[in-house]
Amino acid sequence: MNSYEKGPGNGRARNSGCCSARLLKQAAVGTLHGMVMFALAATLLVALAARAGAQTYRVLYSFAGGTDGAYPQSPVTLDATTGNLYGVTIDGGSGGGCSGCGTVFELTPAGVESVLHSFTESPDGELPVDLLFRDAKGNLFGTTLFGGAYGGGYGTVFRINTKGVEKVLHSFKGGVDGVEPSSGLIQDATTGDFYGVTTSGGAYNEGTVYKIAATGSKTTLYSFGAPGTLGDAPAGRLVQDGKTGNLYGMLPLGGLGCGVVFELTPAGVETVLHVFGEVRGDGCEPGPSDPGLIMDAQGNLFGTTYYGGSAGHGVVFE
Repeated sequence: MNSYEKGPGNGRARNSGCCSARLLKQAAVGTLHGMVMFALAATLLVALAARAGAQTYRVLYSFAGGTDGAYPQSPVTLDATTGNLYGVTIDGGSGGGCSGCGTVFELTPAGVESVLHSFTESPDGELPVDLLFRDAKGNLFGTTLFGGAYGGGYGTVFRINTKGVEKVLHSFKGGVDGVEPSSGLIQDATTGDFYGVTTSGGAYNEGTVYKIAATGSKTTLYSFGAPGTLGDAPAGRLVQDGKTGNLYGMLPLGGLGCGVVFELTPAGVETVLHVFGEVRGDGCEPGPSDPGLIMDAQGNLFGTTYYGGSAGHGVVFE
């Protein structure tokens, strides 16, 4: 289960549960046993694939853990024209200000890696954890969980152009402005605005949904945790209905403690669509990490829960 606590010295809320990017980083550094087991499992899978004769596998690039980056946490973004891949690592890089603040990298189909940007903690951010979003002009957009222009290091939203030049669109100030933008961004196809969530901060320190214009102007659309409402600490990327503009997301621990699915209008009016755990066999703790909900052409929402269901091991829901 997720939990939140104050970080030392700066009053910043830190995610200390299973989905914490910092814990993921520490686990990636220290789990030698897991690496050995993974290697054995991978060897077995390759052997089975070779026996079947229908599958091929090759490593495109192995990170060295230095200036080239370390621990790529999220899936990569594909350039359909060039075949190049883009992604982030949560450690490594050549940036100053911290020991391995993370990178944005580019990888050719031949396996040649280039670091487009090394994060430096201040003012550009630290620990990029989301899926990168690529627009029609080739710009990459993302968030960092920590770092930024303010002393608390509350996170950033950034843009990187095709030449690798990075621009911070917004540094979170903490408090009502939001803390730790943990999810990837989505873009409104009509207005060009970006939407995302923070896991804490806001008017009630329980997380926010925010909007950022292409110019960098930021607006908090909704603050979770108001008295009489259900849910806090949103997780996972939002999804938008292209017809209405409404946004949809998940609160893993809201409602009765098992989470909720919510709807938010462009004007910032929230409606809880489902409270998990109200019926026997329902799921519990939806969307503990990206990519969150998906939506089909009819407007139906699909996702998963980490726990719950008839056997207690999670469900896929519509």
